[in-house]
Amino acid sequence: MTRAHLECQSILAKKTSDNWRAIAHWQLGQTYQGLYRESMDAGSGGGDNLALAKEQYTAILDECEKAGTWLPGALTKLGECASSVNDYEGDIAFDKQAIKKYPLSEWCDYLHCNIGHCYLILRDEVNSRYWLQRTIDRYPDSAWAKVAADKLACGIS
Repeated sequence: MTRAHLECQSILAKKTSDNWRAIAHWQLGQTYQGLYRESMDAGSGGGDNLALAKEQYTAILDECEKAGTWLPGALTKLGECASSVNDYEGDIAFDKQAIKKYPLSEWCDYLHCNIGHCYLILRDEVNSRYWLQRTIDRYPDSAWAKVAADKLACGIS
């Protein structure tokens, strides 16, 4: 275990604020998600790391009701976990849930574009175009609007 991992566990063992607990869960989730990617890249399978990452992001939602921006971020990360095992419908569901519950979140531009990308992978041209164009229309100055425009320019089919 790394020092950061031990520090996060120490924070979680204490009665600290929702924000600190969310940060600790986030860091642990990121660590496990990274370990999952590394093991997949090495061809050794992900082991329990993806399940551990999902557990940490779910804990943010379950334990940290006053954690602000960490809440939509946790839903976003759960979507990423779903995509990492080719569950693009699951990713879409988490992203839509985040948009619905946190419509003013700083994550929304990414979420809209990611939904379009997931539909692109699923070869659903109508929904992919809809969400990519919606990204451009709602967040024209966002870097994700540029990504969406590039995807549309390359052609969906």
